[in-house]
Amino acid sequence: MTDPRRPARAASRLGAATLFAVLAACGGGGGGGGGGTTEARDLASVTPDGASAAVNSGAGDFAADYLRRTNFTSLLVEVDYPVGRPPSPGVLQLLEDRLAERCDKPDGVHILLDDAIPLVEFPASVNVVDLDDLEAAHRDNFADLPTREAVLYILYVKGQSDLGGAGTQVLGLTYHGSSVALFVDAAQSSGFGVTTAEVEGTGLVHEAGHCLGLTGSTVPMLVDHRDELHGYHDVDEASVMYWIVSVPNVAPNLGDPDFAQFDANSVADLEAFGGLGPLPAFVGTPRVTSPDDLFPVATCRTCRQHRR
Repeated sequence: MTDPRRPARAASRLGAATLFAVLAACGGGGGGGGGGTTEARDLASVTPDGASAAVNSGAGDFAADYLRRTNFTSLLVEVDYPVGRPPSPGVLQLLEDRLAERCDKPDGVHILLDDAIPLVEFPASVNVVDLDDLEAAHRDNFADLPTREAVLYILYVKGQSDLGGAGTQVLGLTYHGSSVALFVDAAQSSGFGVTTAEVEGTGLVHEAGHCLGLTGSTVPMLVDHRDELHGYHDVDEASVMYWIVSVPNVAPNLGDPDFAQFDANSVADLEAFGGLGPLPAFVGTPRVTSPDDLFPVATCRTCRQHRR
């Protein structure tokens, strides 16, 4: 077990340039639960206790605990992965940065790279029950009020999600309030100028957005920017919360401060709900301006909440 804990870093942001669309970022079992009718509540992640709340929650239910410092002043991200297939270099730093930029955690956001899971534990076709079983066997950390630490769980998964459709693979899935799956086989990039690490990182930031209650899920929108046809996703093609999750095929690149950023509307929603506000503006890569800038590969179906 390793614990590469790094201090949270601030970064700037900007929309994407020419994009390579790569995946169905969240399948039918998660990625924007809450039904859009109930706001996330403080202490939801520890009611009645951390472990019970984790398995009886939908995406976005813990947004208040993630975004606000009221009850939790730090955020731990536990990551389990298949033997021989840890997260690609730079991906966890990207996730840490994006969470630190949006979540008001004065004691920091920390990444714990934890269990290497034997490959035999992953079925070829993975459903939500399989994810629950893997999490039950390997997850070690849950939200803890005495230490004021919120927890997000990332499970890297071999095999394919059973939620994929014809010609479509699911890359990521938010299947509980604090639980995200990332399907590593679907993350293998075949796009010119696009790396597997960039696909992974964009998928994780997208799923983190669902955990934070975007778009119009459990965090109210100040202005309506939800794509009604595609669940809790953004109407802006350049947003990391767009229903086709996309990666720039030229620039910015993984490690750049404007890579896989939440757009201005999402940042405003999160800030109004208790998260952190915009970072200083800067001039950088132009935003995508036309559907012609997108290379469609797959789509994200309407996301639904999953509870036991």
